[in-house]
Amino acid sequence: MNLKRGYYMKTSIIVYSKTGNTFYVGQRLRESLEKLGQKVVLERIGISGSEESGKFELSNSPDVSEYDLLILGSPVHGFSLCPVMTKYISEALAKDKKVICFVTQFFAFPWLGGNRAVKQMKSLCTQKDLSIIYTQVINWSSKKREEQILNFIDKVLTVYKA
Repeated sequence: MNLKRGYYMKTSIIVYSKTGNTFYVGQRLRESLEKLGQKVVLERIGISGSEESGKFELSNSPDVSEYDLLILGSPVHGFSLCPVMTKYISEALAKDKKVICFVTQFFAFPWLGGNRAVKQMKSLCTQKDLSIIYTQVINWSSKKREEQILNFIDKVLTVYKA
């Protein structure tokens, strides 16, 4: 989906990242968008409690009301979308936003949980009447990781180019 340059006045990249890998991709994307002159914010979802036990609350739940485009990034946990991002999408996101989704996973192949996590993310977004523009799985242990990151950034940048 190509849109005229400058169509999105404000973009928010919202990530949940335990190890820093997902946040790293968000940082790279933010830098690339800023070079295009886009107004972009990178925010991290925070939690209090234990994600592993399932007993947690969102301690930092970024408000997206002022943004035109949301880019959501999450790690894959247990071959599925991590519970923190599931909760964030379910509880914090409003209708009628354009969304780009990406997940990072340790395994080298997207069929080892990445594809499933993206499918879950898309389903949650669709239930909230969010319009999905693009999705990507980034495989952290793949020899092609850097290529995958650059491909993702390039795909996102095409949204801004006429």
